Amino acid sequence: MLIILLPSVVFLPLLALFSLKVLANKIMESKPSDSGLGMMAELSQAGITLTRVYSSILPEDMGTFFRTAEKKYSSRLLIYGLKNQTEMAISQVINGGSGTPEAFSSMEQKANDLLKQLDPGDSSRKPIAFGRELLPLAKWAMGFDRKKTFLLVLQNSMEQRPTGGLIEGLGVAVLEKGRLLDLTWSRPDDVEVALTGTEDSPQPIKTMLAESRLLFRDANWSIDGPSAAVQLKKMYERATGRGADGVIFFSTKGFEDIISEVGKVPIGPNLEITAENLKEKSAFAGPEFTLQIAGAMFETFKAVPFPVIQGIIKALQNENILVVPFAADSARLAAQQGIDGGVRKLLCPAQLYSSKCSQNFIYLVDANLGAKRSDYFLKKGRRALVTLAPDSPPAVTLELAYANTSTVGGSSTAYRGYTRAVIPLESVIQSVIEVKNGQAVQIMPDNYIEFGQHIIGFPVEIMPGEALLIKINYISTNKIPIERGIGAYVLNLKKQAGDSVETEVQIKLGNGMTPLSVYPRAGISDSSLIFRLTMEKSDSAAVEFALNDLFR
Repeated sequence: MLIILLPSVVFLPLLALFSLKVLANKIMESKPSDSGLGMMAELSQAGITLTRVYSSILPEDMGTFFRTAEKKYSSRLLIYGLKNQTEMAISQVINGGSGTPEAFSSMEQKANDLLKQLDPGDSSRKPIAFGRELLPLAKWAMGFDRKKTFLLVLQNSMEQRPTGGLIEGLGVAVLEKGRLLDLTWSRPDDVEVALTGTEDSPQPIKTMLAESRLLFRDANWSIDGPSAAVQLKKMYERATGRGADGVIFFSTKGFEDIISEVGKVPIGPNLEITAENLKEKSAFAGPEFTLQIAGAMFETFKAVPFPVIQGIIKALQNENILVVPFAADSARLAAQQGIDGGVRKLLCPAQLYSSKCSQNFIYLVDANLGAKRSDYFLKKGRRALVTLAPDSPPAVTLELAYANTSTVGGSSTAYRGYTRAVIPLESVIQSVIEVKNGQAVQIMPDNYIEFGQHIIGFPVEIMPGEALLIKINYISTNKIPIERGIGAYVLNLKKQAGDSVETEVQIKLGNGMTPLSVYPRAGISDSSLIFRLTMEKSDSAAVEFALNDLFR
């Protein structure tokens, strides 16, 4: 009898343990619910007890599995609750109901609880934390204190402009007490017809487009997001007599970020837009397509709000959607989160040991002033070559490579644009050289100061099948600060909204300089550190070094 019972006593609990694990996995894969959470808690306790008894013959990860199972499921339940609450709040706002300030406070609390619950390495932490920080801005935008009006600027990135593309549509959203009162769409020409008074267009537009007065479609010329928003607001008020509380810039890549979370967006009978085909559709469809996408996106927002919110957060993080409020507190919050497209002073990265660092800042802005949609055929590459020395200011060579891949000859596919490079105020330009068809020619760029930055600008023209290389050489007038024999250099690269150009950064350390830490990970070639940045969002390359002579 004992021989029969002994296997049951030993092996049945083990069989039960592995069955519990299978069941726990199934519950974690299912839709979260309160009853599921309770069951998960019971399974976890039973699993931990059995694991403790049979620890000598079980894999080490069995106990870890049950200890973390309840925590993981609790996290999924919080995400599920946050999703439901967000969808409910949005549905109320856009379907004739009204949101409440309390709903935003509740969402903020759920986000805080979720961040405490999630593991530090969980990939969902960053977007959740980012979304939580934007809740006060969303609460302000709902108009609980007074009615709010926002301009929704729709831009086609296949015809690049500073804040994301050529303006092809305008939406006006009115909100009050948590309710969407009105949403209307129009074309830039509709605003243009109603404009009273005129103002001069920027010199590059005047020269290259022969437009003496500034048109509404060109109102986003400024490289600084807040300044471009002020210009749009001013022209909108002149045309309509109505004010605006903020401007939201949408780019083609911003819509692409949203659609990547949604999957597909229907825009007509038997026609769907995906993240993969949006770029091509935007290049070859007429300007009405941009308005069509915006309308379809709003309908999708009403149907499945949470994936759209996830896509908007992604686009904000990637700076493909820019938000510029005009109220001081909200504008400050947008600037702190880096979602307003502003040119701002950055702090030394927290990863560095040094309290001081030498900072270089590069922001490149391309503007298409020629053939429509020719950015579709334009391929770009960028490289920054930085030379550091213990006793000399940093020297930089910035290389901008362009290639027009169109196989159709003629001016209709030629790229004609104007490029601006924003660099630190203390920089001194040594030369700007254009290399085309094997010929190197020094050019004289526009050279001026704006927004506390040094800006150089120059026209770019590339015929189909041609390639062009621009080399900008400059030095800083400030040496790298050294403390106790240690110094740090940081190159901050700001991306242009609606664009992303892979950029290689090479930092060469001079004699007597030994790298201590590097961020992000870099390769090494010919005594240079090599960073490869995708520039899907603004990025930086940093190196901290020690001087071999620590007492110099």
